[in-house]
Order: sequence, then C-alpha cells, then structure tokens
Amino acid sequence: MPNENEMLTRLKRADGDPYVNERLFPLLLKVAGKELSPAGVVAAFWDAIEEYCEKKPPSTLNVMLPMLLFYIDRVIDDKKFVEKARVDFMRILSEVSKKK
Repeated sequence: MPNENEMLTRLKRADGDPYVNERLFPLLLKVAGKELSPAGVVAAFWDAIEEYCEKKPPSTLNVMLPMLLFYIDRVIDDKKFVEKARVDFMRILSEVSKKK
C-alpha cells in the first residue's frame, strides 16, 4: 500500500465528499504503508466501510460496498493486483450473500 500521504492524496482525488474524507478515509488509512495481499486489502477496506456505516441505515452499506473496488483501483497502481482484489471481493460478497 502507498504511504499515508500518498494514499490520502489519491483517495481525495477519487472522492471529494468532505464527510467521506473526514469519516471514512481515516479508517482506510489504517493500512497505509503495509504490505497486503489482494484479499487482505479487500478485507481491510471492507472492515473500514462496515465501521463507517455502523450508525447509518442498513442500506448505506449496500451503497458503500461497491465503492470498495473504486477506492482500491484509485489507491493501487498494479492493475493485476486490482483485478485479483476484484475477484476476491466478488467471492467474499457471494459468500456473505449466501449467509443471509
């Protein structure tokens, strides 16, 4: 993962919403500078989005989860890595959907 400053710059470029910048981005930045697998990035971003959505209507999570891939794509330059993360995201989403 990029360092914290680079990651924050990329996230702000991707999404200028001040509320998201203030509340979600600090949660995503917990993994800045760490070496993670595609599945690890998906899990970390998923956890951050769930935490961000905790006190919001349940439908907020349904809106925000697809943004996970958008943020990963904006933060990570390696497109093969991003594609693997997309596959992992779809697999996890499928597993979660089956449990409901």
